[in-house]
Amino acid sequence: MDRAALAGRPFAYALATGGEPAVDHALTILCDELKGAMGFVGKTSLAALDDTIFARNNQAYAPEGVLMESLV
Repeated sequence: MDRAALAGRPFAYALATGGEPAVDHALTILCDELKGAMGFVGKTSLAALDDTIFARNNQAYAPEGVLMESLV
């Protein structure tokens, strides 16, 4: 149940404070954030999301030319 509350609480607050238009706005924000996050990992659809978007074995992303040791 904790996960459902985490996702539902902002929409309940939006409904209580601004009604349906506020919920629509909250959903728009959520969709925009999801699209941006998917763009950061190079995915263009929900169907394309898989476990390859997660680092494994303590791997971290380092921008080109940056030594991993300098990030630790």
